[in-house]
Amino acid sequence: MDIGLMQVNYGIWGKKFGLSKLDLLDPALNVLVGAKILGHYVQQSQGWWEGVGFYHSPRPERQWEYIQRVWRSYRRILSRIRS
Repeated sequence: MDIGLMQVNYGIWGKKFGLSKLDLLDPALNVLVGAKILGHYVQQSQGWWEGVGFYHSPRPERQWEYIQRVWRSYRRILSRIRS
C-alpha cells in the first residue's frame, strides 16, 4: 500500500520507520520520509537518476519508464519557470 504525496510503501517503509498509515497521511511527514527513502536509493545507486528509478521499482523496465516520466515532468516545469 502506497500512501500520501510521496507514495511511501507502508509495507516496507512504514514498519521500518515505526510509522502508522495515519502518520504517513500527514503531508509534511510523508514528504520527509519520501526524501529520506529517495536519498537512500541515490546513495546506493550509480547516480541520481538510477536512484529515482529504484525509488519507484526494483524492476529495471519499470525504473526506466518512471525515470522518463519524471524527466518529462521536470523539463515541463523547468520550461515554465524559464518563460
